[in-house]
Amino acid sequence: MQDFDKEMAFMTRDNNRSIRFKQLLEKYGPRISYKEMKKIKFDTKFPENTTFMDMIYEVQSLDTSKYPEIAPILKEFRKWNLKMTPENRQAAIFMMTARYIFDKHDLRTLGFRKDLNFKKSTYRNALAHTQDHLRKHFGRLDVRYGQVLRLKRGDKEYPMGGFPDVMRSMMGQKQEDGTFKAWIGEDYMQLLRFTDDTVKTETVDAYGVSNDPESQHYTDQMPLFINKNFKDMTHNPDEVYRKAEEIYHPGEEH
Repeated sequence: MQDFDKEMAFMTRDNNRSIRFKQLLEKYGPRISYKEMKKIKFDTKFPENTTFMDMIYEVQSLDTSKYPEIAPILKEFRKWNLKMTPENRQAAIFMMTARYIFDKHDLRTLGFRKDLNFKKSTYRNALAHTQDHLRKHFGRLDVRYGQVLRLKRGDKEYPMGGFPDVMRSMMGQKQEDGTFKAWIGEDYMQLLRFTDDTVKTETVDAYGVSNDPESQHYTDQMPLFINKNFKDMTHNPDEVYRKAEEIYHPGEEH
């Protein structure tokens, strides 16, 4: 019988996101307001004590007397507060360093929920790579994360936050200019509130509802998305028709 992974795509242990989710439920519970629920949804902080973070602490604890060439980036990285907000000035160091280690060992998402232990030379090489990249493309090590991770479509571009294993999940795809284009993670979101007589709905999309670059709706929701805002959506067909910009049947010329 073939030796399949015992998890078979079903996680048998917590990852950073599930641990952080439990922490936030304890913080805001037992009754969580709608406003607090949104704070949980868009949280970007890592939990302090996980097997994954133990690896990051190992990276941060490298001896600069043994690796003086990476002393500048280590000094900056040790200031990190575990948050992946667009304004954070150490999050980019974390993202690129972790990405280097994951890519070298083909960890993918398994790295977030398994014990990790690598040679110090691996950590040194990861930091050196990150240091060279940031200096080359941004001219500094304390670059804001949102300058590195960008939400892009057409001629629109915005600073983005998040990471694959925090509540606001977002993975970047490396670009030729040294930035990372927000690529996989959050996209369309819908929030529902049920009352005695109605359902109140809020939605947002990462870009817009059109795939036509000439349409105003190709990118019009991007500011809402990056600012953690939503728009109201009606369930009333009369209101839909009244506010419609155009009415047509799919497949027809319009």
